Amino acid sequence: MKNIRTRIALIAALVTFTLTCAAPPASAQAYPNKPVRVIVQYPPGGTPDIYGRIMSAELGKLWNQSVVVENRTGASGTIGTELVAKATPDGYTLLFASDAPITIVPTLMSKLPYDPVKDLAPISNVAQGGFVLMVHPSVPAN
Repeated sequence: MKNIRTRIALIAALVTFTLTCAAPPASAQAYPNKPVRVIVQYPPGGTPDIYGRIMSAELGKLWNQSVVVENRTGASGTIGTELVAKATPDGYTLLFASDAPITIVPTLMSKLPYDPVKDLAPISNVAQGGFVLMVHPSVPAN
């Protein structure tokens, strides 16, 4: 009886080992394997568009894949943001965003078509700049 149990255990181990070795190795698909869309919330020619196009060109070289920039303007950036928030969450539709539609607009509008916290995930800070408030020298403000 002990000999049969040993044989069964050995056969089971051998079958398990054989099946494990025969299984093809699992591997993830290379990303990206199709063109990537980058949505810019502002019209062509402005600073966000220029930065978005420079970044997209570099990503295209890095990935050896097409990266297409689309300008979706209007409603303080919410049109482009909504498009990305409702896109298939597969990483092939990216948002080149300014801070307003993500941080300011949700505090000003009670009903947005997206939730910036739940519907979007940050990837990286690409650029930053300063703001300056100026007046004509004849204005008595200081």
